[in-house]
Amino acid sequence: MRSQIQKTSGQRDLSVGGEQIEGKQAVLELLRVGKRRVHKLTISQDGPMSSAMREIYNHAAASDIVIAEVTKNEFLRKAKTEAPQGVIATAEPIAGVTLNGLAKESLDKKSAPFLVLLDSISDPYNVGSIIRTALAAGIDGVILCEHSAAGITPAAAKAAAGAIEHLSFAKVSRAPSAIGLLKEKGFWVVGLDSHSKTYLDSVEVLSMPLVLVLGSEGKGISPLAKERCDILAAIEMYGPAESLGVSAAAAVALFGVVRARTSKP
Repeated sequence: MRSQIQKTSGQRDLSVGGEQIEGKQAVLELLRVGKRRVHKLTISQDGPMSSAMREIYNHAAASDIVIAEVTKNEFLRKAKTEAPQGVIATAEPIAGVTLNGLAKESLDKKSAPFLVLLDSISDPYNVGSIIRTALAAGIDGVILCEHSAAGITPAAAKAAAGAIEHLSFAKVSRAPSAIGLLKEKGFWVVGLDSHSKTYLDSVEVLSMPLVLVLGSEGKGISPLAKERCDILAAIEMYGPAESLGVSAAAAVALFGVVRARTSKP
């Protein structure tokens, strides 16, 4: 798949961000996985030397990565998140694949792949949290929409806590066209919609090649994307709360699908 993700002259840039990584766990996973070239580490001089920081130094030394130790004030000026934890890495961006490439890659690996499409989710924390949960649930790939959505910003990367280094990503312009293409490839598309009268755990196609569409908190999935989903489904609520935030709903839904798949004979 490497040939599909390299940008050449005249081709659309498929990179999805991730150039600045902050926080010990996110930086450590970047170094452990080693898929992306790391240009530089910036470390606060007065930060504590924890076991994680020692491992970061060891990885940097083994890979000849430049380390700049700077004052706390200079470090904070470079940081783009509220709690960078004394370390910032700058690296080459995450190379995405085409949507066609992601669909083929997923279908080639197994008969019933599971993808997640993030539609109009603008909060970087939610994006990162969903990516982290997606990795834990064994998702095959994440589709990011450029229109009215956050990419993998420093805040999203920190919330993902290293999960961005393990997953495949596709960047698309808008969700509706992406949904149409995935349906042509044989995927069932299920949109998470709190207003639906159908509950997710009753959906019969969960063990098929599946795309779960998640929309922004408040507005939810965009209207045209919602129209193009095969099924709209809600999470059944047992208490007085009417709905969950998108990252919490994503966690419940993703593992709900996984449980439905693993419980089938």
